[in-house]
Amino acid sequence: MVAPDAGQLETGKPDAGQVDILGAGQIPTLLAEAYQTDPLSGRILGLLWNSAWQCNEISLASCKERDGRLMYCNCIYVLDHVPLRLRLLQDHHDPPAVGHPGHAKTLELLARRYYWP
Repeated sequence: MVAPDAGQLETGKPDAGQVDILGAGQIPTLLAEAYQTDPLSGRILGLLWNSAWQCNEISLASCKERDGRLMYCNCIYVLDHVPLRLRLLQDHHDPPAVGHPGHAKTLELLARRYYWP
């Protein structure tokens, strides 16, 4: 899932049709847990900090670090952490502002702000 524009992370104000997730409850905590257990994200961030040119797993040209988080194409890189992914799916599937969007719309809402391989 890749989106061309991820919006602002810290504003707490979603774009039209975008769900405000990062400011809500468990997501920051789950992201912190994921960074402690996911070795790939630490390796990619280390490569970025050391100005490396290439990585076999991901295009470093599309990556950057923002507030200690790995970004890919301006979207938050979702680490391989099942509780985090499940929470994101749940939050985007049944948000009060959107109702019950269904499978395709849920994925589209996620792709606006998040990326996971």
